[in-house]
Amino acid sequence: MQLPIPIFQEDGKLITRLEYKKPKVGVLTRVQGIVQQGNVWLGMVEFIAGCTVALIGKDDSQVTDQAKIKKLVLAIPYNSAEAVVIKIMATQNEDDVIPGGYSCPDCKTKCMPAYEPESGIDERDRVSMLEVRCIDTEGLTNEILCRPEEPVQFQDTRTGHTIETVESVSIRYPTLADCMSAARKVPHGKDAALQLEIYVQAIFAVNGRPVDKVWNNIWGMQFFNNVYPRDIRQIGDVLESYGIKKTLPKTCQSCGHQWEAPVNTSNFFASGLRPA
Repeated sequence: MQLPIPIFQEDGKLITRLEYKKPKVGVLTRVQGIVQQGNVWLGMVEFIAGCTVALIGKDDSQVTDQAKIKKLVLAIPYNSAEAVVIKIMATQNEDDVIPGGYSCPDCKTKCMPAYEPESGIDERDRVSMLEVRCIDTEGLTNEILCRPEEPVQFQDTRTGHTIETVESVSIRYPTLADCMSAARKVPHGKDAALQLEIYVQAIFAVNGRPVDKVWNNIWGMQFFNNVYPRDIRQIGDVLESYGIKKTLPKTCQSCGHQWEAPVNTSNFFASGLRPA
């Protein structure tokens, strides 16, 4: 499958495709144990690596060695990892039906998909039907630029002197490794803080100047805590453009209104880990 966002290798080359196989019982049981311990990100790494046959570069080069695959899976952007997991799970979990119906935003009518197994009618939505949107890799760089509405100033708490004024922050497309690092710092259940910490882990430049993990750990969260919500949406809007499209087109059976209905895929990974 085409990766929504490629894996950026250290040598600058791109991994753009992934060839996968159905998960075997050993993979499912191992990943289930990891997820039950609360480490979903590591579970995703193990699951993708355990089901990957080959990683294929933009130049058609292939990586088939399992040790190298696992290392590269750590560098897979989260949007791509989520899409890969859902597509592989759809091969394992034949019951990938999205339960329930949809309420029309206009007339509030509850729209239920037709399902009559006796007559062979099944209009229910399935996770495997969700569209995967891929980025154009031509001239692509591993950078999302965040320019806050107002520059953020860091000050020395003792003297009041300005240490640094931040007018822009550049982050990589966040990877599974970034997610794992962020999860170690943020208590379970703090989803908003976790999302910001993932961005912190992915910072690589400030005002166009390279920075390291020391800068990120000291100043990264302070930066994001001192910008406006719409500044952070600059990052979210870019990321949400690629990967699994979590909406499906709907038409109200009563008034004819057409809209995009949101789909919740958050439990699909965990629910598909049962070996049988």
